[in-house]
Amino acid sequence: MVRSNVLPEAIWLRKTEMVSGQLFLILRVRSNITEVPVENMEGGMVTHYDYDEIEVRYPVPEGVTELADINNLITNEAGNISTKAIQTSKWQSINAIPANKLREEFAVIPVVINPTPVIITPKVLG
Repeated sequence: MVRSNVLPEAIWLRKTEMVSGQLFLILRVRSNITEVPVENMEGGMVTHYDYDEIEVRYPVPEGVTELADINNLITNEAGNISTKAIQTSKWQSINAIPANKLREEFAVIPVVINPTPVIITPKVLG
């Protein structure tokens, strides 16, 4: 959970990256934004904001070459970007679990041995 005294944008471009000729947007995706009244040093109340934040790498598709196109991409893909952020958050949660704990959670899948014998006959050369 993040707290700020500035109302955050739902999707904020932090930076761009070029990897092997592919442009990626590094985006901060904010969700569950709530107002929190906080007492300031003078005894008055100010508004802060609590929210969840996840950073995602989003590939820029071929043909998007102008800044205006990137702005449109973020606007038009907001739903997909949010979905990717949810997926990334869930994967990070799984990744944080030690492997031995994960193994305990997995159902044991028994090995089934096929009782039918397999007969291998050599091919006759000649």
